[in-house]
Amino acid sequence: MNEIVTHAAGWHVAISLDATYVTFAPESFMHATRDAGRSGGSTNERRAVVEVCRGAGGIFPRAALGARYSPGGHTLTIVVATIGDMCASAVGDFASVLATPMTIGLPQEFGNAVLNGLTSFSDGTKTPTGDLNVDFAAYDEVNSSPYAVEHAARLLLWVFAQHESRHEIDSCALVTELETRWATTNPVVLWSVVEDPFAQRETLNRPLQEMLLNTLDSIRDDSCKPFGLK
Repeated sequence: MNEIVTHAAGWHVAISLDATYVTFAPESFMHATRDAGRSGGSTNERRAVVEVCRGAGGIFPRAALGARYSPGGHTLTIVVATIGDMCASAVGDFASVLATPMTIGLPQEFGNAVLNGLTSFSDGTKTPTGDLNVDFAAYDEVNSSPYAVEHAARLLLWVFAQHESRHEIDSCALVTELETRWATTNPVVLWSVVEDPFAQRETLNRPLQEMLLNTLDSIRDDSCKPFGLK
């Protein structure tokens, strides 16, 4: 198994290629199809697990996703397995590389975030064709959110695109991806103190996004200490 752990642009990420993981019993499936930029050059099935955590200002959006990718065809067919409500169908804990353990499963409320992340992947020249089955996920009951899950999905597809063309993940290319795409284009989400911690968040306007991102990144190192991040 090939594993990379790095951080840039306020995000900590871990990638495991050809990983083995515990799947969960899905209650439903979500589907999408998107055009791909090129045909895959390999016929071998591949697996990957990605984990993301943004550490800034006491806010730790985090999530983990895993998938099987089989090259072929002329489009990218996406299937996302989900459970029901949060904690309803948990099968165990995921030993996080970045922080504390997370609960295995993908609550249905996060399913659209996965599809959004996979279909909004912008580098069309690298998007591979084939079947992508998202059959693993892990979440934190407090810190996971659609924001974090969508970014995990974007990273997952980026990993398969890189792996398809290079047969390995270039850590320098990963840092470049985070710094050029994630540092300036991420929406910042305010977490309100409400009874429902997963209530609708409000997206800030662009100038306020950039100002808050800069502030959060400036204190990231200290705020990550409770999670053991460096």
